Amino acid sequence: MFNPSRQSEKYNSDESGFVLVSAVVVLLVLTLLGMWALGTSTSELQVAGSSQQVETQFNVAEGGAYSEAGKVGFNLQPFYQISNPSQHDQLLIPNTDAAFDPGNDTANLLAGITRSDPATWPWENLLQDYTDDNNDSDYRYLTTYLYPDIAPMGYDPGMFSGYKFRIQGAAPLVVELGGTKVGVKASL
Repeated sequence: MFNPSRQSEKYNSDESGFVLVSAVVVLLVLTLLGMWALGTSTSELQVAGSSQQVETQFNVAEGGAYSEAGKVGFNLQPFYQISNPSQHDQLLIPNTDAAFDPGNDTANLLAGITRSDPATWPWENLLQDYTDDNNDSDYRYLTTYLYPDIAPMGYDPGMFSGYKFRIQGAAPLVVELGGTKVGVKASL
């Protein structure tokens, strides 16, 4: 005769532990999937952080170049006054240690400035905050007077002259811009 309780005991004894093993395998797969997602998220955060840092450095270098370009042609800095326009391709560099490095970031002041090495260029702070310990807004710059140009329309050519210049800002990326400024014609 057929006994249903014996039949269920037979099935239970044949499949005992299968659900447990299946659950452990599923948990293992889910754990591996979670670890993969965590690793991917971490690497994406590092990429985003690096690109944000590069963007910040570019903005500081570009802001520094534009800041220095705004000073050229005005009597804000004595070293930006061009005394001899016939001397082409001259560096317009600070003439004092305080102007070379107002934030006192380096001991090598008024070093032998070279065009190809931004580590020798003068220092400045974009926000002019020299108490900032991490120096996030510090940049280096190099201004070069290239050659004289005619005074733009509307200026008296006897009193004013135009001159071409190039500014390079580095933080540590290098951004270069240039243009023409108008200034009072220097007496030779």
